[in-house]
Order: sequence, then structure tokens, then C-alpha cells
Amino acid sequence: MCRISFFVFLLCAGLVAQAQTTAPTTQSSTKPAALPAHFAGPAEGFSPDVKTGAINKVRLEGVKNDAAWYHLAVPKEYTPKTAYPLMIVLHGGPAGNGPDDIVSFFRGGLLRHGVISVYPNALEAKLLAWNYPESGAYMLAIIKQVARTYRIDARRIYVVGVSMGGGGAWSLGAVMPEVWAGVGPISGWYKPTPAPPVDGLRKMPIYCLHGEKDEAVTVERSRLAVKELTKAGIKVLELKEPEKYTQIGDEQFVYREVPDAPHNVLVPWSRGGKELGIMLPWLLAHKRDQPADLDAAAKSLAEWGKAKFEWKYESLLGTYDK
Repeated sequence: MCRISFFVFLLCAGLVAQAQTTAPTTQSSTKPAALPAHFAGPAEGFSPDVKTGAINKVRLEGVKNDAAWYHLAVPKEYTPKTAYPLMIVLHGGPAGNGPDDIVSFFRGGLLRHGVISVYPNALEAKLLAWNYPESGAYMLAIIKQVARTYRIDARRIYVVGVSMGGGGAWSLGAVMPEVWAGVGPISGWYKPTPAPPVDGLRKMPIYCLHGEKDEAVTVERSRLAVKELTKAGIKVLELKEPEKYTQIGDEQFVYREVPDAPHNVLVPWSRGGKELGIMLPWLLAHKRDQPADLDAAAKSLAEWGKAKFEWKYESLLGTYDK
């Protein structure tokens, strides 16, 4: 789907703000705002009679694109009396592979934590597929659709991703700080061109995971993030001994570089389960002071969309020219 058509969809869906003039930061000391209409649910209230467990290949309504679907996982004990955190998990490439593999790493643990999780399918089969404004619009549309059926905690929405999805977590986390309570890039490409604004990450809780021997997306991409965000005044904890994770304090950015680990840092599961067992609870412990503002995020995406998207992606996977 082309970028223009997706921004037309944004306008039709009412996601672009009409009167919003400033975007709130991820954290704020002001009094919490009223719950936005996107999360208020239907007029008759949220129904208790909804699907739970693993719900596969949910179509995104109102979009004529066969690739616009996602897997959904809802805790069996779901009740509309409770607002649930929502985590969006972005899969890696090639983009045409879809989210099936990534589900197996995240779904069980997130269900045990009482989290509703979403696994979107990339809209186009291309490298860096999540690093475009239309992918951000896609995320907003999915959040709205899920929130029409399930009671979502608007202060606890997170985005994580692996490989290509990790790059998407960096970009969409920076461009849409009005939405996320935290971001989790895993083996991701930090700072493609045009670069996401560092300002969007200044108050964002970040947990970055990367294998030291990554053969596809060099670990230098995450080391660059550590360097640049430290320069921007963000406090970084480089977590070298995960068994001491209980000592993590108020650090905004946790960087975990796994010794001798390859690109797929979550394999074998003896390692992946341990790493996610530290990462996910840390992210979920963070909560926005203000509810997610989808309208402000749509406006930020529209501004980012004015940039010229030209880059080369070089790795053992080859060179990709947009």
C-alpha cells in the first residue's frame, strides 16, 4: 500500500488531530488527563463475551490491503472490569515471512503477565518495512481496533521488535512518543535515514537487547544508540550480569549486549527465555503519566512523512536500496 493511500486512511479514520498543537512527552508531572475517546469503549460498555487466548489473523477493518492483519493474544482471565496493558511486537525480515515465528517467543510470557499482545504482519515485503510513516499509521489503526473490543490501559502501551522489527521499535518509538510507555528494540538497526528524532526518546523507557556476534545487523548499531542517547543526557545502564537484574534502579535506558550471541539472540530458548524474563517485566513496570494520545501521534507521523526516505541497508543480507 502506498504512503499516500495510508495517510488518506488516517484522515478517514479520524486519527489526524484537528486541534492538537503540541505533543506531550512520554512522562509528565501534570495531572493525568481524562481517558481519550479511543479507549473509552462502546457507549453500552465493554462486553465480557469476547474471544480470549490466541486469536490468529485478525483483519484490520476498513483497509483494502490483504497484508493488513495481525495475530492477537488475550489473557484467558480477561474481564472488562480491568484495563490491560497492550504490547505490540514487530517481526523481523524478510518482511514477507510474517509474524508467526515471533509469536512463539513472546505470547506465552506476555499472557502470564496479564498482557494483551498484538503481532502485526508487515504491510510490504521489503527490508526496513517498519521504518516508514505508514507503518506508524498502521499501528495506530490496530490500537484503535483492539481498544474498541478490549479495555486497554492507555498509560501502558509498549512496542518491541526483533531485527527489522527492532529497527521499527527504535523509529516508531522516537517518532510517536505520545503513545508508548516503553520500547524494546532487539537486534535492531538504530538510526536509518532520515533519522528518527532523538528528542522523542529523551523521556522514553528503553530496553535494548543485542547479540555481540550479530552477523546480520552489527552490534555497532545498538552501540551507536548508547553513544548518542548518552550524549543527549539519557542515563544508560549497561547490564553485563543479568542474574543481578534485581539491582536495576531508575535507569531510563537499559542496554544488554549478550556475549557471543548471534543475530537471533533469543535462540536457544534457554538464553532467550532468560533474557526476555528480564526485559519484559522491566518494560511493563513503566507507565505513562498521561494516556496515549493517538491524535498527536498521527500528527507527528504526518510531519515525519514529509522527510525524504532514501537509504542503503548493508549487512550480510546484502545491500538494499529504496
